[in-house]
Amino acid sequence: MNVISTNEIDTLAYASALSEDPTKSDAQQKIHSLAKAQGIYSQSMHEVYMAFGRGDLSGFTVPAMNVRMLTYDFAHIAFKLAIKHNVGCMIFELANTEQQYTNQPPSEYSASVIAGAIKAGYSGPVFLQGDHYQMKLTFLKHRPKKK
Repeated sequence: MNVISTNEIDTLAYASALSEDPTKSDAQQKIHSLAKAQGIYSQSMHEVYMAFGRGDLSGFTVPAMNVRMLTYDFAHIAFKLAIKHNVGCMIFELANTEQQYTNQPPSEYSASVIAGAIKAGYSGPVFLQGDHYQMKLTFLKHRPKKK
């Protein structure tokens, strides 16, 4: 069940991706509020991975998708097909470098993916993750020590 009309979620998704603040951040907050009302929530893959490790889950893979453009439209179709074909987990991921060259900060990326889920009529967990993040040794060496 959708908590908002198609035209309204389109408007919010495009405002989130194409507007400047405060319109951008207001649209993102509204998308996250609507998601909660529709039963959409962000969740970690940790428990799924642990269940695979224990042997409690098997027989399927979890696709991880790097969406570099048209994120809202892509996510909408992905969730629509997931509903139609009873697909379980799927991960939407964004690398640090992709954030830069696609001009999609995590706040925009997550709002676009979640807006796509809303438009598709999805409810349940949404798996978002960063890809190719790494800790630099120089950061660790020069980090102030806590007392």
